[in-house]
Amino acid sequence: MSLVEFLRQVERPRSRLSSNYVRTINIWSKAFGKNAVHIDFFDRLRDDPVGYVNDVLRHIGATTPWPVPAKFIKKKVLATKSVVEHEREIPELVRWYIADQQLESTERLNERLDGRVSKWVGELRDIRGRTRLSWRILKELNRILCTPERVAYNAYHAVLDVRLWRRWRQFQAAC
Repeated sequence: MSLVEFLRQVERPRSRLSSNYVRTINIWSKAFGKNAVHIDFFDRLRDDPVGYVNDVLRHIGATTPWPVPAKFIKKKVLATKSVVEHEREIPELVRWYIADQQLESTERLNERLDGRVSKWVGELRDIRGRTRLSWRILKELNRILCTPERVAYNAYHAVLDVRLWRRWRQFQAAC
């Protein structure tokens, strides 16, 4: 994938929505209640799998501690050597683009999680601080080129929302 194609993908509404953690947490919290949602991080799963699993079990009211079988602790599932054994260098433009796009929502996430992702916010601010005029111009051009797709995506979801609302009304009327 070329750099431009990758940046177009980052700008797509579906990509932006799926990376908006505050939105996702708010949706699940609204549906099930704030206390029903357990939030943890992949880094913790990687670095402390036993603690991670036991916190999930404690959250759902299961008996703890549960000793994770040793054979599962270091086993990589669906990992390929070409991905796992090589460090991938993210181009500076891509790092900046994502930091510029994600900083505001990450700051909101940090507030929502009482400072648990302060390190992320600091890293994004640092990366974003290294901006170049050419990157800003490229980002604005990319956003403009993605406008028709963004409009179509929003229209599609508006139609889905109307259909869901109608079905809900039919369901309520039937009850």
